[in-house]
Amino acid sequence: MQTETSMGSSDSRKPYGSGYFGEWIKDEFDLPAYRYTCDQTNNPKARTPTNPIFRLPTDHTHQVGNDRLVAACSNYGYVQVRQDEGGPKFLNDFIPENGQYGGGFGYLTDGRIIVSTYYHGDREACERIFGVGYYRKTVKAAPYTIDQVILAPFGDDPILVSQVTVTNNGNLSVDLRWIEYWGCQQYQFAFGPTIQAFLNKNACLAAEGRRALAKRFDQTFQLVDGCGGLLETKRLRDPSTTEKQVLGMKEAPSDKEPGFDDLSPAPTFLVSLDGPISGYGTDGVAFFGEGGLRHPDGIARGLDNSLSTVGRGGAFLLERSFHLNPGDRQTLRFAYGYLPEAVALDVLLRRYHEDLPSVWPNSSQAWKADGLRFAVENMP
Repeated sequence: MQTETSMGSSDSRKPYGSGYFGEWIKDEFDLPAYRYTCDQTNNPKARTPTNPIFRLPTDHTHQVGNDRLVAACSNYGYVQVRQDEGGPKFLNDFIPENGQYGGGFGYLTDGRIIVSTYYHGDREACERIFGVGYYRKTVKAAPYTIDQVILAPFGDDPILVSQVTVTNNGNLSVDLRWIEYWGCQQYQFAFGPTIQAFLNKNACLAAEGRRALAKRFDQTFQLVDGCGGLLETKRLRDPSTTEKQVLGMKEAPSDKEPGFDDLSPAPTFLVSLDGPISGYGTDGVAFFGEGGLRHPDGIARGLDNSLSTVGRGGAFLLERSFHLNPGDRQTLRFAYGYLPEAVALDVLLRRYHEDLPSVWPNSSQAWKADGLRFAVENMP
């Protein structure tokens, strides 16, 4: 069978079923993975009829998850985490016009150049692999290579691991900074705005109502383990806010009446797993500033080490500083997630501190042993 390459030509060498946007491969763990090669920013075939208030027409999504959470991983490089306890929601909204960009990407700088794992379509080389339980982005921008893996460890932990390996391919020693970004504004799949949109035959009302609900929460940040990361909690500014009020109804439900929204969301966190951070910030809107996604203002001026935010622009921003000689590489690991009731952060993270390099291989081996299988007799 002949299939088309990302450039639009016929190529019979691609594995069966690869399609137009890339090719099926086997990864280093002998598991199936999809190497996504399409430049969706410039290729017209990447456009899909969608409602852009929910997803961009060129946004192709791969799901990564475990028994507890699901991460929607975009071909643009950002990640949104789906959490259902208390009510279905994204923990980190993607709404660029409000300075919210999901999460799961970062920035490397040597003080001269800035390299990001967010996809803009003008990279020297950017490889994206959609794997079993992980999303891998490899960006090459002379003289550096960044290899970022967003991993959902096999099992029931409400956590994602971001593993970032930076290689210095140049001839000079360099002092580098990596800034890890995850947004904090929730997007609850609240039932009320959905009904409102249906009754008014206007899909935009669903997104508007859900984001209006998110703005009713105040955010509080605190440091974890002194300076190892950040913990964020949300508190409803007006405890009388209910789903019925979102719908415009006056009566309040009784205490026993179930709701469709989460008025007491679980805390979320971002911590450094394998080394101290050199800086932190919580104001995502100020970090991106006028420079936006390509050249955030906060990179040049540095993170402010402040736990306060302005408006609803809360975000996790952690900085790691390190030195690389020519040919050297260093791996940085972060944990992002949420804390269900009765789950302590130190207990949750303890087993990940024990053998960090084995988290990804062990998770993949578990998927290989226990993952879903589909077989048809007499067919490979």
